[in-house]
Amino acid sequence: MRVDFTTARADLTRSAVTTGEPSWPTRNVLLERGLAEVFEEHPELAIAALHRAMVGADGDPDLLFGLAELSFLYGQAVAKPERYMAAAVYA
Repeated sequence: MRVDFTTARADLTRSAVTTGEPSWPTRNVLLERGLAEVFEEHPELAIAALHRAMVGADGDPDLLFGLAELSFLYGQAVAKPERYMAAAVYA
């Protein structure tokens, strides 16, 4: 199946900032940890679980990236400045 350049580029560069949805690497982190559905229903619980995993993994870069994106998205959804601050700290 062939996809035009614009569609492929948009799919590969998706991020919380560009599309308002988690990027593919962040989605993978959620899926690997069984937290994709948890994030949809209770984002604060998924973020807390990822934070614990990141601390246990000595600051794993994939987890940090995911935490930054998910904190940003959650901050947008609930309009809480502390969530944006968390996103900046994780980034």
